[in-house]
Amino acid sequence: MIDIKDIRLVHVEASSRCNSHCPMCSRFTAFGELQPKLQEGNLTEEVFLKLFTKEFTQQLEHVYFSGVYGDPCLNKLLPKFVDHLLANGVKSVSIDTNGGYRDTEWWASLARPNVNINFALDGASNETLGRYRIGVNYDKVLANLRAYVQAGGQAQWNFIVFKHNEHEVDVAKALAEEIGCGFRIKVTQKFRNNRNFKVYKNNEYLWDLEPPNDSIYRHNNIGTKEHAPISLTKFDLTKYSNLNSNKIVCKSQVRQEIYLTASGLVLPCCYLGTYTHDSPGSYQFNKLYDLQQFNLDKLSLQQILDQFNDISNKWNSTVEQGNLITCLQTCGDVKNHTVYHSNELSKQSIIGDKYE
Repeated sequence: MIDIKDIRLVHVEASSRCNSHCPMCSRFTAFGELQPKLQEGNLTEEVFLKLFTKEFTQQLEHVYFSGVYGDPCLNKLLPKFVDHLLANGVKSVSIDTNGGYRDTEWWASLARPNVNINFALDGASNETLGRYRIGVNYDKVLANLRAYVQAGGQAQWNFIVFKHNEHEVDVAKALAEEIGCGFRIKVTQKFRNNRNFKVYKNNEYLWDLEPPNDSIYRHNNIGTKEHAPISLTKFDLTKYSNLNSNKIVCKSQVRQEIYLTASGLVLPCCYLGTYTHDSPGSYQFNKLYDLQQFNLDKLSLQQILDQFNDISNKWNSTVEQGNLITCLQTCGDVKNHTVYHSNELSKQSIIGDKYE
């Protein structure tokens, strides 16, 4: 799938812990409980340094800290990780965060040349932000964002548009400009043919999320069905045979990227990094592969990359023959792409080029 010498981009999950309860996040079941097999923790310095040797780091163009299950800023070693990368030749680093953790002094201390932090702020008030970033305080995030920018940091305000916050898009955009950071809108694909998304927390129904009314912020996979949460998806290969005609163009292969999880697994991408989830793709992946095949604490990077070939060698096969549902859906079906757009790019012009 990819040779060590060709890797230019590494996606790192510094932590699988999080201070927020975002209902569409993979860390939760459909009924808002923590994924039962998820072991929360932080990426260790030992595993981080095993991957990011001086030789390997010098070939990298970019490292971004984001992940599937947690917020990177919950790992207290994050500043040390960033310093190591920049000191050893990485051209740029980015960090995705909800920004609702730690104090303003800590955020100011992260300001460095060639580092960009993307703050997830889906609203311009506590009321709107709390409908999706449950448990995150808007005023705290805004204070942390201001402190970081005032210290010389480069930042971007990321805004997922829903019905409950679309009236604040222009307010947020103006505020981002006043603070001195970029602004980007995300058009989420996570309604997935439904007209709503029922929000649960610890098995208690809270409210419905609804897509925005403005068509420019609506993904083309929004449908008319009522969202019906399912605790566990029954796995039946025959239900996914319609995916067999999809042609996989692997995003990670194109971007020359690998993914490091907080638990020390090296995987082709963060999509396969959603290995603990109540979904058919996760179920199939765990049936076909032992996660220890990708454990950097026990294996070399080359040994793990050799395992990647077993995945890519099945891309011309069927689901029944071991072609991964996650690969077919994510890199073979444009309906599953999250859309980003800004003043410079229309929604239509960037479908297929920018991904979540």
